[in-house]
Amino acid sequence: MNSNDDDVYRSPSIDRSILPTAPRATREPNIDQSRLPKSPPYTAFLGNLSYDMTEESIKELF
Repeated sequence: MNSNDDDVYRSPSIDRSILPTAPRATREPNIDQSRLPKSPPYTAFLGNLSYDMTEESIKELF
């Protein structure tokens, strides 16, 4: 066999310099601490909730 035949079955090399960095969720949060409230009342915006969620079941979570 010719050595060129071996190259056909070899996976192409990956240029790792163009791969993306870690997903944003795994990195440190980029939060301006000076904008966070220091005392109550606090407001939490909840989304993507099931339609069968009740106010009571949400209160149990907090």
